[in-house]
Amino acid sequence: MNVPVTTTKPDKDVGGVPTDADYVVFIVDNSGSMHQIGWNKIIATVRDVLDNHPEVKGFNIMSASADYISMKPRGWIKDSKNNRRLALAELKGFGGGGSTPEVGIMEAITRYKNTKGKVSLYVFGDEYSSRSIEATVEQITNANWDNVRKQPRFRIHGIGFFFNGGSATRVGFAAFMKSVATHNRGAFIALDV
Repeated sequence: MNVPVTTTKPDKDVGGVPTDADYVVFIVDNSGSMHQIGWNKIIATVRDVLDNHPEVKGFNIMSASADYISMKPRGWIKDSKNNRRLALAELKGFGGGGSTPEVGIMEAITRYKNTKGKVSLYVFGDEYSSRSIEATVEQITNANWDNVRKQPRFRIHGIGFFFNGGSATRVGFAAFMKSVATHNRGAFIALDV
């Protein structure tokens, strides 16, 4: 499936993904396989998602292994055109992590759980391997659950980058992120690259 992320005018719902968040966290698999896909494509997709969130209060970018870009480790990067430009420039040299999206997701939930306002997590990846997707999704969903509002605290979206067919780890990422998104008010989009 090849779904365009970019639109000429931001909308509250783009490609089935709500874009009404006050804060956005990108959890990007920055392993070698993602760089082989074409790192500029990954950066362009981060830019597209940010462009469709024109009025956020803050954002941040981390690896799937929970390493943050250095602009504002563990805090919110105040949204501005210049900060967006600087963050995307820093993302160009952001490599060397692992394909462990569950680690980044759990870090983001723990780090930002007290944020006032709507938060969306965007998980970018191409691989996932775990013995128990179901147990990991349950752990994430439980950590993200808001007992007062009786729903997941954050929307968790997945964007899969796939090429050269579907290896077991690519199929695993799609299955994992589709389940995470379904249980956490999010959406999953697969991009052919």
